[in-house]
Amino acid sequence: FGFIHESIRQLMLRKYGEEFWAKVIARAGCESGKENIVNHYYPDSDTYALVDSVSALSKMPREQVWEMYGGFLIEYTMEIGWDELMRTMSPNLKLS
Repeated sequence: FGFIHESIRQLMLRKYGEEFWAKVIARAGCESGKENIVNHYYPDSDTYALVDSVSALSKMPREQVWEMYGGFLIEYTMEIGWDELMRTMSPNLKLS
């Protein structure tokens, strides 16, 4: 879903900035401004293209990109107001 794309975008903006994100979406073949519509369904191939682009441009192995994203995703979902829902699944959830 677009939420995944938006959360990848947020991570990349925070870690590398706007210029890097523009390169990621260009390399992935995405149309700027349409790559992260939150309530839109994107095929898995689009998501993999984004992650592969991040991997290539950051010179980070794909698995490491996914690992970094996984850690960020928990923090980001809590930051945007899903913290209560997350805590119902894990009452002792701790962020590092």
